[in-house]
Amino acid sequence: MRPMWWRKRDRNGDYFAVAAVSAINDHSANCSARQFSAAFNYAPWSTNNLYLQQPATPMPMTRILSLLVLLSLAAQAVAVDLVYIGAFRLPQGGTTPNTYAYANARLAYNPANDSLFASGHEQGTSVGEFRIPTPKKGPVSGLPIATAVQALRPLSHNTSGNLTGTVKVGGLHVHDGRLLFTKFEFYDAEGNANVSLGRYPGTLLTQKAEGLYSVQAPNQGYVAGAFATVPAEHRATLGCELLVGQWGLSIISRSSSGPAIFGFNAADIGTKSPVPAQPFVYYPLANPLSNPDQKNPLYTRADYSGGMAMVGDSVLVIGTHGNGTPFYGDGGAQDPARSSKGEHAYPYTYQVWDYKLAALVASKNGSTTPWNVRPTVSSLDGYFYDNSAKLAGGVAYDADKGRLFIAQPGADFENRFDPFPVIHVFQVSATTPPVEPPVDPPVEPVDPTVELKAQIAALQAQLDATSRNLAVVSEQLSASQSANVELVQQVESLKAAVNSMREKMNQAKALLE
Repeated sequence: MRPMWWRKRDRNGDYFAVAAVSAINDHSANCSARQFSAAFNYAPWSTNNLYLQQPATPMPMTRILSLLVLLSLAAQAVAVDLVYIGAFRLPQGGTTPNTYAYANARLAYNPANDSLFASGHEQGTSVGEFRIPTPKKGPVSGLPIATAVQALRPLSHNTSGNLTGTVKVGGLHVHDGRLLFTKFEFYDAEGNANVSLGRYPGTLLTQKAEGLYSVQAPNQGYVAGAFATVPAEHRATLGCELLVGQWGLSIISRSSSGPAIFGFNAADIGTKSPVPAQPFVYYPLANPLSNPDQKNPLYTRADYSGGMAMVGDSVLVIGTHGNGTPFYGDGGAQDPARSSKGEHAYPYTYQVWDYKLAALVASKNGSTTPWNVRPTVSSLDGYFYDNSAKLAGGVAYDADKGRLFIAQPGADFENRFDPFPVIHVFQVSATTPPVEPPVDPPVEPVDPTVELKAQIAALQAQLDATSRNLAVVSEQLSASQSANVELVQQVESLKAAVNSMREKMNQAKALLE
């Protein structure tokens, strides 16, 4: 199976890390036998290579078909190239909640205006739209500032279900010329929020949106988050055109303990209740992505969700991860980046959780469970401005131009006490590497005399055997008391054979010389 390569370049455009990613999900560079066996529940696994053994019971045909689909998709893994282009600042000013100060900036790309929507101050649900300036590299003070297309205003919709208290924007997305959004209750202690999804008639924020609607999931805390568009070529395979997911919220029992990915179709919004959704990836409290009480590269309760995008056959979930030993309490000396009381795992990193199409298909087909799917991970440190808290911001993807936008909250402190986000821009390409033609093994040079020498050796063996027969028959003829016509004929025949063989040997020896 051809591996997928996740290549990264630093802020100057140079490659600084290359990681091999297996065609089937696992966080090692090896082909994932562990994940493969977990997906199909038959074969044992090895950390060195992948192998299958004869199962104790016949493998069901559905598993065989799923296996064939998985192997076929794995063989089509693409190369993802991520190149840093630059960054820009958001429109300045405003007052709470209609300001981008203290915003996590959940993002959505609007192709109609070549613009971005972004959520504002975290103490509200305001959203605005701004044009994308030409990004630049360098200090924050020298970055261009985006100009507003639509001023920040609170999301307006028909109903709010039972959402109460502090409500936040989980995600934004433009699909077929309409703005989608999710909202969630910040501290849903009862875990009973019953709605999350809304949709505007177009992209004008002065209009009133439909919803809020419920999405089929274990809890709305699994789906009240970021969106991604499924590329057209993968929609039939996955059975959906959009992805949505939320994870790592307060009250951990109502949200996924690791990235969540659910698939749905826009046509079902407002026509089916709840909106049907396919659970590709999620991790209930009893089955976290990794042990959150131990230091690990995959998941801790100090992780923050940011956003996601589907590029080629990879769903890239982007957020922040705690690389240190997890603990709960005040940050203090153990966590100088996040001093408030809560979950900690200092130091932190901006991180990508990379989920492959093949693994999503295996989950959809029932070959594995959504909580057994494992991602590969890759750090984004080296791109962003220094900020030890490394809070996760929103993500948007312009598939036509291959631009990935990632918000970095709190990076813009220029001339004020209120921190604003900075938007980083990356150029992304996803191409299928050319299949290298099979290389024939080197052909050893052939000694042209080898065959000739073999012929001579064979003739010599025949000559020796015939000469021995001639000697035996000649002795029998000499000992005969009377003329024996049969023996005379045998002697003459053997003499002729000996002469013929000698002539052939002489010819062969002449060629050899």
